[in-house]
Amino acid sequence: MADEPIVRDAGRQDEITAWETVDTYPASAPYGAAVPAVIRRISWGAVLAGVVIVLVTHLTLSLLGAGIGFGTIDPATEENPFAGLATGAGLWWAGTTLIALFLGGWAAGRLAGSPRGVDGFLHGILTWGVASLVTVYLVATSVGSVLSGTAGLVRETLSQAGQGVAAVAPEAARAMGGEPSEQTATRAGDQTADTLSRVALWAFAAMILGAIAAGIGGRVGTPRKPPLA
Repeated sequence: MADEPIVRDAGRQDEITAWETVDTYPASAPYGAAVPAVIRRISWGAVLAGVVIVLVTHLTLSLLGAGIGFGTIDPATEENPFAGLATGAGLWWAGTTLIALFLGGWAAGRLAGSPRGVDGFLHGILTWGVASLVTVYLVATSVGSVLSGTAGLVRETLSQAGQGVAAVAPEAARAMGGEPSEQTATRAGDQTADTLSRVALWAFAAMILGAIAAGIGGRVGTPRKPPLA
């Protein structure tokens, strides 16, 4: 049986799927026919390539946005040249993040080689996850080490300023006909908590949108035909 010539039924030409291997073909498969490559469900090489594209694209677009944003500032003619700069920078950062994650997910889905849409989507999600972890690591190490020296100086300056304000506040309050109250500190604490809560919620929404963008990119980048060995 093993030495018999194999003749493949032409009617099954379009029925071969990418996850079939030579061992799963029926005996009617032709000898020496092109066989779809064995596809792994996870390609970490494709995920790594997607992460590189995410980081490089985000860096490139961020530099472009910084150039455009700072180019619009004119201190000589504007009373408050930095008004609205934070809002514009936030919107630009959000847009560039979504674009970078979509392109990275697309590249991961394409390079994975799997013709299944769910595999491309999951490769996009993996790209988003790894890129997020790499970004957090870079921010926590590089930026943290750069700012570590200035943080001590700022902390010492604020501490001295706080001591001076604490010494002057009672006198100022008595001069204004009142006594120092804890309501100001409580109000400041509430405002800080509300600000941190909004920042956390916006960060959560940004993470979810980034995951969706990367997953859609991986799904769009899924090849329609399986690669041939």
